[in-house]
Amino acid sequence: MFGHPSLMIIPEEAFLSLQEEFLKIDSLRLYKVGKKAGEELYELIAHYTVNPNRIFALGIDLINFSGFGKLRVINKRLDEGRVIFHMEDSIAAKIKTNEHACHYMRGVLAGFIGRITRKDVECTEEQCMAIGNRVCEFMVKERNEFNPNSEIVRKQLKF
Repeated sequence: MFGHPSLMIIPEEAFLSLQEEFLKIDSLRLYKVGKKAGEELYELIAHYTVNPNRIFALGIDLINFSGFGKLRVINKRLDEGRVIFHMEDSIAAKIKTNEHACHYMRGVLAGFIGRITRKDVECTEEQCMAIGNRVCEFMVKERNEFNPNSEIVRKQLKF
């Protein structure tokens, strides 16, 4: 796909097992792995177009194609490094927990949007299906715009 020789498809159970192990150790590591994957997703697409809006659209299509869930853009301001996403049917949220679970996807979105915008962005998961919300909601914005006193920010970004 896109001339990349090593793209892989793994079974849902394998991904969930990996996620569970990471969650036991450190969710921030899972986020960082996702962030690297998001940066690589950008690089993969940027070989074919330099248009940021086209890269964005193709990236969202590929994420949706990948089986992680149904990702929808709720609010997009790429020039400001801000995007809000909703995800339905999140594979990561199949793990029932008392905490937000979609750390890998948070990382993918942060890495991808950061490379498109050339801004120092992070991503928090404001709502998660794993804890009973209807959708998973992801907020991407510049790192310095997050409130370090927010419980979600402290837990997810370790400010």
